[in-house]
Amino acid sequence: MRAIEPTKRSDTEIVADIVRECGDASVEKQVSILIYGLRVLKSSAPLVGYRRENQQYLAAVRKQIDKLEKTLRAAPEAFKFSILFASDESATLDTMFQEAEARCDSLFGEMARLRARCDKFIELGLGEHRSAGYQQERAAIAARELVERSSKPLAWSSPTSAYRVVAGLFYEAMTGEQGRDMERACEAMACIPIRSV
Repeated sequence: MRAIEPTKRSDTEIVADIVRECGDASVEKQVSILIYGLRVLKSSAPLVGYRRENQQYLAAVRKQIDKLEKTLRAAPEAFKFSILFASDESATLDTMFQEAEARCDSLFGEMARLRARCDKFIELGLGEHRSAGYQQERAAIAARELVERSSKPLAWSSPTSAYRVVAGLFYEAMTGEQGRDMERACEAMACIPIRSV
């Protein structure tokens, strides 16, 4: 037996439902703009990327930093590796060595900073899990913008609240999927500060 295909609703129907939930006809144009933006973003990865790929990349960067530092410090005994950082236009030999040492120190300082940043982001687990609901969060952000503009509460715990219903409608407009539970995404987006331009 064939599965029942969900009925795809038109943008006009979804926009009308969102305007009705907001109780503010003046948001209609903004709703259409937000739907367009969500559809454009749908094919984009999360802003901070995916966690697993980020972890692999950061570990590789950290490994290369360690390898470069070790290689620079393993110069032959008679070779002053700081000469690699010397300028050909120094006024004197002393100036050349001073400038070279300063550049060398600057490089090692920057490598230490990069290593610390890699460690921090690895520890934080920067990025979204591939199956995380970042698409739902995008819909919840759009819903939050409209609901706040319409002076409605960000009531994420009630399935009939304007916030959750509008988030679900934005998600439907973005993906074609009806009836997605938006509670977790709405709660997460209601709890973070969002600045409007």
